[in-house]
Amino acid sequence: MSDCSTCGSRSYCNSTSESCDAAKKENALPLAEGATVRHVVGVVGAKGGVGTTLFTAALAAALQEAGYRTALLDAAVASPDLASYIGATGQTVLAGEFFLPHKTESGIQTLSFANFMSDPSEPLLWESPMMAGVAQQFWSATEWEDVDIMLIDIPSQGGSVPLQLFAGIPFDTTLLITTGEPETLSRCEQVRNFLDWSQVSCSGLVYNEGGTRGLAGDPSVAAIRMGLPLLDTVGSLAKPVEEQNKYNSQTLEQVFPQIYAVLKGIIESS
Repeated sequence: MSDCSTCGSRSYCNSTSESCDAAKKENALPLAEGATVRHVVGVVGAKGGVGTTLFTAALAAALQEAGYRTALLDAAVASPDLASYIGATGQTVLAGEFFLPHKTESGIQTLSFANFMSDPSEPLLWESPMMAGVAQQFWSATEWEDVDIMLIDIPSQGGSVPLQLFAGIPFDTTLLITTGEPETLSRCEQVRNFLDWSQVSCSGLVYNEGGTRGLAGDPSVAAIRMGLPLLDTVGSLAKPVEEQNKYNSQTLEQVFPQIYAVLKGIIESS
């Protein structure tokens, strides 16, 4: 369920969270026939290079290990790294007119533009609206099977991709990832304002301490300034495909305790 306290429209909107959720679902792009996705969480970075994709992969591994049927949608069409991080490589298979998501050994369902590329070194000479259309197709033309929670890796540069995703997919919330460099922390406010404008809630700031280089600012100050809670501070993250035991030996609550509380509340709300 949406959280009105973290929504950018809270100052002038008269809707309840229940009616807002209903409106989002009514206006959302339809899923493929027979597909089920109960909850959607977007992961967005303050800017490029803050570890958004690696964090998304690690969080998905922890969610799947916790017993939640988890899916990953890689909306970063221009730089589709998520598939290699989670170990879902190879070409995508079509089932009639729909895509079949790849499944990792642990059962995570995922789809990335990397699964359509015959040569990863080829440049992608597409304009932003075309990439946005591909990301939307991943949502609506894929046979997502009985998914409890889907994480969407959202490109941080703005433009048509996040705009169209936020307009067409019923996000429950987003997580904002940052490192500690002052210039990165300052970009958080811009991203938060973009989420507010898009009427998409944000559950809080995630501090990637392990990705911070050089002099670090105080992420708690940035979080307070934006009116967001500072969720977990993440140290070194490993690619789940390379260090499966890192996430299998610890529970989701141990690895991401505050994020766990947020996502558990979302998943168990219906």
